[in-house]
Order: sequence, then structure tokens, then C-alpha cells
Amino acid sequence: MSKHPDNPWWCPEHDAPRMIMTREEWDDAAEAGHVTPEHVMQRLKNIADHVFDNETSIGFDDEGFVVSLTAAGMSLPGGVTLCVYPNDHPPPHVHIRVRSRPEAKLRIRLDTGEFMDDAPDGLVRKKLKGLQAAVRENHTVLAGWWQEYHGDPVVIG
Repeated sequence: MSKHPDNPWWCPEHDAPRMIMTREEWDDAAEAGHVTPEHVMQRLKNIADHVFDNETSIGFDDEGFVVSLTAAGMSLPGGVTLCVYPNDHPPPHVHIRVRSRPEAKLRIRLDTGEFMDDAPDGLVRKKLKGLQAAVRENHTVLAGWWQEYHGDPVVIG
């Protein structure tokens, strides 16, 4: 028997909360009285995953709502995460998140190895070269993810 049989945000089969993904869904669920303590705990976990840059298959904003589905990513030493997004645009590239610089937008092209964005203030040249080296070292995996999601092989040029 489900704890919340009349709650559309509760899975009766697993007797567990269904993820409330957007602010609008949260507001609707709250207004209808369907937000449970389990939903609140899940949202707090989502916030923590975002703040602490935990590797997850879903990207969250600082309020714990879904902003992207990250189908492939790898964590590297030093708080660096490399991600390839399934609904991204050409040219083939990898997104780089640096835990110490969460506001930094860094992308490296998989076909040339060059940065697509200007280096943010405070990231030293040595760190940037290290990020490029990490992408080169993991190129086969990253390019494979890109091809899997987008259907286009990555041609190094």
C-alpha cells in the first residue's frame, strides 16, 4: 500500500517520491498539498549536489531544480569535471567545470583542442594547459560520447 495513494508526485509502485523537476511543478504540487517530506529531502539533496559539484546524471540550479540532463561526464582530480551534453550544438566540444571556479564557463573543442571561451580571470595558464591535456588524454571517450549523442564522428583537424 502506498503512503500517498492520491498524490500524482508519488510512485505507488515503488512507494517513493517522483522528482519535481521545475519551479512551476513545485508550486503546483505545493498548492495541491502534494509536497511530502521526502520531496523536500530530495530537493535539498539536489541543492547539495549542485553546490558541491557532485557528479550526477542531472544538472541542478541553486534551488534544486533541473537545468540539464548530463548524460556523460567524468570527474578528474582537483575538482574538475568533463561533460558532454546530449542536446548540445556543434562544433563538437566538452564542457569543463572547475569546483574552485563554479562561475567559469569553459569549453574545449574536440576537433581542435582549442578553448571556445576566453579564460576567466584567476585561472593561470598552467591550469588551462592542464585542462587541455586532460581533454587530450580522454579524447577517445569524450569523442565517443559526442558521436553517440549527435551521430557525427569527431574528426581532428
